[in-house]
Amino acid sequence: MFTPGSLTGQQLDQFRLEEFIGQGAMGMVYKATDTILKRTVALKLISKKSDVTTPAMAEARRRLIQEAQAAGRLAHPNIVTIHSYGETEDFQYICMEYITGRTLAEILNEQKVLAVEEAGTYFEQILQAIEAANQEQIVHRDIKPTNIMIMADKRLKVMDFGIAKIPSLSITTTGTVLGTPYYMSPEQISGQKVDIRSDIFSVGAVFYQVLTGERPFEGELNVHIPPAIENIVKKALAKDPFQRYQTPGEMLADLRAALRPSAPPKPAVSDTTIKSKSAAFDQTLPLSPQETFAPQGEPVPASTKRPAAPQQARPEPSGPSREPEAHPAPKPEPVRPPASAAGAGPKPGGSTAKTLAISGGLLLVMVVIIVLVVRLVKKPSAITPPPPGADLSQKSPAAGGISPQVKAQAEQLVLQAKGDLTANPTNAQKLLEQAVALDPQNFEAQFQLARLFTMRKNYPAAIQHYQEALSLNNQVPEIPFNLGFIYLNQGDYDLAIRYYESCRALSPPYQDEVLTNLGIAYLKKNNPAQAQLFFKQAIGLNPNNTLARNYLQAQPAPGSTPAAPSAPAAVDPKAQAAALIAQAKGLLQTNAAKAQGLLEQASQLDSGNYEAPYQLGRLFTFQKNYSQAVQHYQTALRLNPRIPEVHFNLGYILMTQGQYDQAIKYFDSCRALSPPFQDEVLTNLGISFLKKNNPVQAQTYFREALKINPQNSLARSYLKNLGG
Repeated sequence: MFTPGSLTGQQLDQFRLEEFIGQGAMGMVYKATDTILKRTVALKLISKKSDVTTPAMAEARRRLIQEAQAAGRLAHPNIVTIHSYGETEDFQYICMEYITGRTLAEILNEQKVLAVEEAGTYFEQILQAIEAANQEQIVHRDIKPTNIMIMADKRLKVMDFGIAKIPSLSITTTGTVLGTPYYMSPEQISGQKVDIRSDIFSVGAVFYQVLTGERPFEGELNVHIPPAIENIVKKALAKDPFQRYQTPGEMLADLRAALRPSAPPKPAVSDTTIKSKSAAFDQTLPLSPQETFAPQGEPVPASTKRPAAPQQARPEPSGPSREPEAHPAPKPEPVRPPASAAGAGPKPGGSTAKTLAISGGLLLVMVVIIVLVVRLVKKPSAITPPPPGADLSQKSPAAGGISPQVKAQAEQLVLQAKGDLTANPTNAQKLLEQAVALDPQNFEAQFQLARLFTMRKNYPAAIQHYQEALSLNNQVPEIPFNLGFIYLNQGDYDLAIRYYESCRALSPPYQDEVLTNLGIAYLKKNNPAQAQLFFKQAIGLNPNNTLARNYLQAQPAPGSTPAAPSAPAAVDPKAQAAALIAQAKGLLQTNAAKAQGLLEQASQLDSGNYEAPYQLGRLFTFQKNYSQAVQHYQTALRLNPRIPEVHFNLGYILMTQGQYDQAIKYFDSCRALSPPFQDEVLTNLGISFLKKNNPVQAQTYFREALKINPQNSLARSYLKNLGG
C-alpha cells in the first residue's frame, strides 16, 4: 500500500517525485522534476494497486483519462496545461504544468467577499477560459472556487477537467449526476443533457458567492453592487438555459462593458485563445500574433496556416515581468504595430488644437460624425494594381492631426472587432471601418479589414486595405504574401511573383511556403525549370513540405529523365542545415539533447544561418544556462540584427540577472524594430526602471503599454500600485 510520504524522491518514468502537494478523492498530486526536459511539473497519480472493482476507483481512473483528453485539447493562458498521460506498473498519471498560488475558495475563506473590480478581473479570465473550451465543444461541468487557482500576479487558471463533457466521448453512467450541487445548473442537477450554458450558470453562481459572501440563493446581492454587474449575474443564473447568456463570450462582453463603461460596447470575446502549444519548456507562453491567414477552400495549392514566427519563443521572465498577453483568438492573428508605426502624425497645433481644448468632447463627436458621413457618401475608387517596379512603401495617407483620445478609441474598436472576425464578421467589418474612419493610419484596422475582405473573396477591397497597411508598415511579410495569394488566384502570375519575392525578402518563418507558391506561379507561366528550382528550395528548407515534393515529382524538367536520388556528397550544405534545424525544432520539447546536437551540426554546415544559434539560445534559456544562451544569441545577432526576439530575450536574461541598464539597452533595441509584442517590451522597460528606483519613468512605460494593449493586466497592475 502506498502512502504519500513514501513516494517522495522516487522515480516514475522520467519524473522524480519531489514533494507531496495534496490528496483528494480522485488521486494524489506531487511536485516533480522532468529529468529529461529539466522542468518542474505537477503529477496527478492514481494507484493501480487498489481494488479495481471498487466503483470509486474505477471512476477515478476514467476521470484521470478524461481530464487528460479534455484539457489536453486546450492551450490557453487561463487553463492548466496538460503535458502528457502515462502508466507504469503501479500508477496511472497525468503530467501538467506546475503552478503556485491559492484557490479562489481559500481566498474567499479569508476575505469573505471581493471588491467588484478585483472580482471582475478574475471573472474576465474565467470566461476567457470557458470560451476557449467552448470553441472545442468542451463543457467543464464542475466550475467552482476550488477549481480556480489564482497566482501571485493575479493571473488565474481553471483546473480539473476530470468530468468534462467532450464531443464524441462520454464516461458518465446514465442517471449519474456529476458536479458540485451548489454550483450546478438545474438541468445538470436533474440529469439532463448539458451544454456550455451549464458552465455559464456555474460561473454566475461562483460570481454570486464572490460578491455576496454567500452561496447561490442563500443571500441577496449587495446594494453596493453596480446594477450592470447585478444584471449580469442574474442573467447567468436564469433557470431556463435559453434565458441565460448563450456563450461565455456574450457574458464576457457585458462584463467588460460594465467594468469599463467608457469603452466601446461588446469588446473582443477572447484575445487569448490559442490552438497549439508554445515551444517553451517550463512556461506556458502565448502563440505569436505573427501568423496570417488565407481562406479555406481557395484554389491556391499551398498551406494556408502560417507557422508561428520566432517570437513564440520569447521566454517569460521569472517573476512578474511578463503577463501572458491577450492574444487572440481561435484564428491566427496578424501583427499589431506600435502606435509610432501606425499613424503617429504631427501633434495638433494652432487654432485647431485650441478649439479642441476649449470645446472638448462636443467637437470630437462632431468631427467623428462628419468623417463617418463623408466616408459613407464617398464612392470607392477602382483599384489599380501597382505597376512592376513601383515602391510599395510610398503610398501614405495624410497624417493629419488626430488626438490621442481618438487614436485610443480606434484601438478599442480594433480590439473589439478581432473577437468578432469569425463569430460575427459583419459586426467586425463595421467596427473596423469605424476605426479606420477615426484613424486612417491605424495599421491593424487596415490589415484586419484586408483579411476579412480576402475571406469574403472581395479582392478589390482586400487589395485596397492591404495597400493602405503596406504604406504604414512595409516590414510585415504577411501583407505581400496575401497579395501574392490574391493575384495567384486571379491569374496575374507576374504580379503574384512580384509580391511573393517581396515577402521572401523579409525572411518570413514560412519561407518554404513562399517558395512553393513561387514555383506554382512559374508553373502556371509554363516555366517548369524555374518552378522545379523553387520546389527544390522549399523542400531544402522543409523536408516535410509534401505539396512542393508532389509538384516536383509530377513535373520533371522538359526533355529530362527523373534523376536518381543524389549522393549525400551532392547535398547542398545550406539545405542540409535547414533540414536539421527543422528536425531540431520538432524535438525541443521531447528530446532537448538531440535537438541541441542537430542544431550544432547545422551551425557547422552553414555558419551563416542565424536560426541555428537562435534556437540554441532559446534551448539554453529554457534550461537556465544563461551564459551559453547569451553566447548563441550574440552569434544570431551578428548574423541577423533585425530579429526583435533576440534583443527581447537578451533583455530578459539581463533583467533576471539584475543588470537593468543592459536590459534596458536591449529592450530599447527590440522596441526600435517595431515588434508585434510592443506592449510587453514597454512593460519590461517599466519594470527595469522600477528596479532602478525611477518610478516616474516606469509609469510612463506602463501607460504606453496600456495604450497599445488595454488588456495588459500586468502593466495595469504595476501602474495601479504606483498610484497611476
